[in-house]
Amino acid sequence: MIDGNRLVDLLGHSSAQASLARYLTDAGMIERPQGPDLVQYLDFDDLGLALIFTVASVYREEIGEPRDDGHWILSGIHFYNRHQNGQNDKFAGVLPYELSFEFNRVRTAAALGTPIVDEEDDGYVMNTFRADNEIVVTTSTAVDHGEALWFKVEKIDKFHKERGDV
Repeated sequence: MIDGNRLVDLLGHSSAQASLARYLTDAGMIERPQGPDLVQYLDFDDLGLALIFTVASVYREEIGEPRDDGHWILSGIHFYNRHQNGQNDKFAGVLPYELSFEFNRVRTAAALGTPIVDEEDDGYVMNTFRADNEIVVTTSTAVDHGEALWFKVEKIDKFHKERGDV
């Protein structure tokens, strides 16, 4: 079973770092980032999650110093509820921060505190929370559904700072 808390602990590490590489392999995530893109989403639809890797030079510029050397740095994790779309299975592991896909907006706020961003658009609500000094958690719910559609956990970046999330 994949432990989302452990994945969150690995944010900021290089894909080449031994403990991250071993954890991903043991969890069945064999694919690694490659190619010319500056940011790469690795979708593991059968596991209900995506990993977001950022090239180290961009990571340094937009987020800060990586925790170790390497070309691709783990900068975010997207945990999906199967309601998100027809492609993903529901993430069946342990969600970080004691979250649950059964949480609606109120229960998520009870777990994470007051949202720093609260947006509604096209029938969906997105809330962004500050989970600790380096992490933000964004969640989405359908206005008429209530359950969390997904949780995205990522390092605070230049976008969050410019938008005033931190």
